[in-house]
Amino acid sequence: MIREGGPQAKDRIGWGFRLATSRKIRARELAVLLNVYQHSRERYRADSEAATKLISTGESKRDESLNPVEHAATTIVASMILNIDETLTRE
Repeated sequence: MIREGGPQAKDRIGWGFRLATSRKIRARELAVLLNVYQHSRERYRADSEAATKLISTGESKRDESLNPVEHAATTIVASMILNIDETLTRE
C-alpha cells in the first residue's frame, strides 16, 4: 500500500481496499479507515518503539527504508481491510 498505493493515505487505503475486495471503497468506509489510520499514526508517533515492534513481527523482514510510524499505521489499516467479511467470504 505504501509503495504502490499513491502519495496520500486516502489513496493508499483506497488502493489496498480495491486490491482486497475487487471494488472501489465507499466514502463512509474510507472515512472510517482514514480515522483508524490517523489515530494509529498518532499512537505510533508517541511510541515509536511499539511501531517498530509491530512491523518487526512475523516471518518477513521489515523494510528498513519505510518510515516505521507510517508503516505501522498502514499495517493496522491493512489488517482491518483483510478482516472484513467481504474479503473473508466471497459470494
